Amino acid sequence: MAPLPDNTTLACPEHMKEFPEDSKKVVSSNAISDVFKIRSVLGRGRGLFARINIAQGQLIAAESPFFTLPSIANFNITPEDLLQKFFALSLTEQQQFRALHDRNAEAVPSLLGIVHTNALDIDYNLDGIFPNFSFLNHSCVPKAHYSWNGNLEKGTLYAIDDIKKGSEIAMAYGGHQRGHWNFICSCETCASSSYELRRGDIKRARITTLQNQIIERAEIQHEGCLKDLREMKELLQDVYGNSTGAVLACVYFIASEVAASQSDLARSSVFAERAYGERLMCEGEDHPFVLKYGEVRDDLTLHYGYASTNFRETQVDTVPVGLGGEDFEDWLWTWE
Repeated sequence: MAPLPDNTTLACPEHMKEFPEDSKKVVSSNAISDVFKIRSVLGRGRGLFARINIAQGQLIAAESPFFTLPSIANFNITPEDLLQKFFALSLTEQQQFRALHDRNAEAVPSLLGIVHTNALDIDYNLDGIFPNFSFLNHSCVPKAHYSWNGNLEKGTLYAIDDIKKGSEIAMAYGGHQRGHWNFICSCETCASSSYELRRGDIKRARITTLQNQIIERAEIQHEGCLKDLREMKELLQDVYGNSTGAVLACVYFIASEVAASQSDLARSSVFAERAYGERLMCEGEDHPFVLKYGEVRDDLTLHYGYASTNFRETQVDTVPVGLGGEDFEDWLWTWE
């Protein structure tokens, strides 16, 4: 989240007179979906709640943004440009937009404040403001995953763990958010004991260290990289349980790439299948990343650096049969 630009004239009540009076009316969104509803959350504004039991891997919603704009991380859009986008909306959409939260406003929300509070990424240079996804609250161990599907031209929200009827549907805003930009996370993880919180913080810090280390090792220290990837996988599952999301998919995909670079197609094929399954669960079969993962799973030669050496050459049909549990994991993650 970025601070507001110096020009905040749109926050002034006088300036709001330029908006149609009807656009200031709040429209209830409680009946917008058979899957979720929007309701108040004590101390957290409003949130999305499950109307039914939602299974892991189920699509919760796919929706188009009110409008898109340059990424707020490099905010260079003028208030006038925002006004133009706002007035291009239908009256109903204007009402819905005005109902969104502005974390900087105690009374009258501003157009800029609403944008800064609710923008979700579409790609590296583009953000979007969404009618319903804007009500998603943060959890450090989320049960839902947001992503932009360029093939659908919509944002999608998938359950990455089972969500019980009546439970809040939350996503991760990006990393561990405790105390960031006046945002105090009150998710179950952050509400735990000081000891458990400290243990979790240490593990999350180790995950970050491993991410950087894996990038450095991926092309030159293959065995060490595979060891780091296994540790990262185990830490992710320990900290996030079933809510590892697309991060675990990336771990498996990199492991598949490392194995393929050594001509180890047996291990590479297992990792590729796991990577595809995790990504599919998070983003659906028509997502560009899922399609890419599927193509690589079906043709391992598409991996970057494929068969750079043949020191550990194996074939896909040599995956051991009969190994279970830890024995199979030890074979998978260890080169003898």
